[in-house]
Amino acid sequence: MRTMLHAGWIAGVALALALGIASLRADLPAATLLAVLGSVQADAALAWNLSGFVLPGVLVAVFAVALEAPMRAAGAARGGRIGSTLLLLSGVFFAAQGLLPYDLDDPDTRASQLHVTALSLSLLAFLPATALIAASVRRAPRWAILRTFGGVLAAAALACLVLPPAQWLPGVEHPAALAQRTLLALYFGWIALASAVALRAVQVPD
Repeated sequence: MRTMLHAGWIAGVALALALGIASLRADLPAATLLAVLGSVQADAALAWNLSGFVLPGVLVAVFAVALEAPMRAAGAARGGRIGSTLLLLSGVFFAAQGLLPYDLDDPDTRASQLHVTALSLSLLAFLPATALIAASVRRAPRWAILRTFGGVLAAAALACLVLPPAQWLPGVEHPAALAQRTLLALYFGWIALASAVALRAVQVPD
């Protein structure tokens, strides 16, 4: 179980490494949206879809499965299980983006629409998951940092979703790409924090 809990922080590292490697390509603008990296037209689409979408998503799902045991040990109620299940679904939907490449020439194809839908469902499942997980361990002292700092990360992620990028990034070139990277940093940042808290709770129970 401890090994599976490590999957939470590894997921964000995997995505960061995939982005770092992709940025080394001379023909790739720094502000490229992730869907473009794995699009039908991209040269290294398969490599990106596997390393940038499928692998991080699967790691999030693995972490969500392992998270239920330490939460239950901390006295989590039924809401915690619902939260971990939503987080599992979030990881699955994130991984699904890699199996549904976006078509830049025809965004109305079924695969393109499903790609966008998969990302939306991943984020929509993530936000209530954070609230349910935090609420379920509200009486566990060692989970306090997830309730406080994790709540800040989740609230910031919600703000990124609700507010148009140009509104909170005025004058910034390529605001959509920067907003996407900010949102993903908050998403994987919360999961990494939850991973660290859960690992500490397993090592030193309340």
